[in-house]
Amino acid sequence: MTQSTAPEGVRLTPLRAAFQRGDIDRSALRRAFSGASNQCVQIAEALVGSGVAGVDVRPDGVTLNLASGVRLRLHEGDEGSAAAIAFCQGDFEAEETKILTALCEGRDVFVDVGANIGWFSLHIGRVLRQHAGHVYAIEPVPQSRDELVAHVSLNGLADVISVWSCALGAAPGEMELIVPTAFPSAASARPLHPDLPSDVVRCPVTTLDLVAAQHGVAKVDVIKCDVEGAELMVLDGAMGVITRDRPVMMFELLRKWSQRFGYHPNIVIDRLTSLGYRCFAIGKGDVREIGEIDDATVETNFLFVHGDGVAEFARLEVLRAEIVRRWNA
Repeated sequence: MTQSTAPEGVRLTPLRAAFQRGDIDRSALRRAFSGASNQCVQIAEALVGSGVAGVDVRPDGVTLNLASGVRLRLHEGDEGSAAAIAFCQGDFEAEETKILTALCEGRDVFVDVGANIGWFSLHIGRVLRQHAGHVYAIEPVPQSRDELVAHVSLNGLADVISVWSCALGAAPGEMELIVPTAFPSAASARPLHPDLPSDVVRCPVTTLDLVAAQHGVAKVDVIKCDVEGAELMVLDGAMGVITRDRPVMMFELLRKWSQRFGYHPNIVIDRLTSLGYRCFAIGKGDVREIGEIDDATVETNFLFVHGDGVAEFARLEVLRAEIVRRWNA
């Protein structure tokens, strides 16, 4: 008997097949597709004024077209990737992206430690491509690395971005990463999310000093490091590159994550300031210089610029004024 109401929870493709078999009537099918059409209209409305310029829906998947020109794949059930956050909130780490991208202009080498699906690598790769620069994107988690490789291809940046399938630390070896099944971007060498279903993966570990030498990277200009609490270990293995090149660096530093590794983020700040760096906290609508992280600190991403970087400081001041103006508009 033909039904006039589509079954609850059934996806559109099986519903269409059910209509073709005569299991549901035309009105039930049209109501189901009308609901999907309404969702598409709401999505179009939500894109207005956001950092997402459009959404491509094709038989092989859904792609976000960002206002920056970067393209990202969107997957069902994804709530925690940069693509999903940009789609939901309208952008992802806008201040950090603006600052790092601008500070990479005219530079040659960007190293993305904990590249995940490639948000920063892709944005900066588009900049470095203009003058034959290069991005080294480091991502040990297989699921995230595969998505990163797909994004590099999708954006036509295979000649600009090299993907290294390893983790960085204080010394070469191996480590186990705990990878939340639904949130691989939260992978860490410590159980940061014990309540979430997780997988354990083993991966090779090297140091930035070693891998830069092995690949003949003569100078590193800019580094981004987001490794869910293991930032101090990455720093320990990068001191040769840092003292040699004095790169601009951005570290994610969360007290609750670093505590799981037995240190406070101020150790990172102290070590870099002892080398002549100044530290700037990047927040919503502002960038401010700080000497330490305390209980009142709400920012989680911190920019480090060497005291000799006169041009960088001048550029940073311009960027800060633009960020403040945009936030207050």
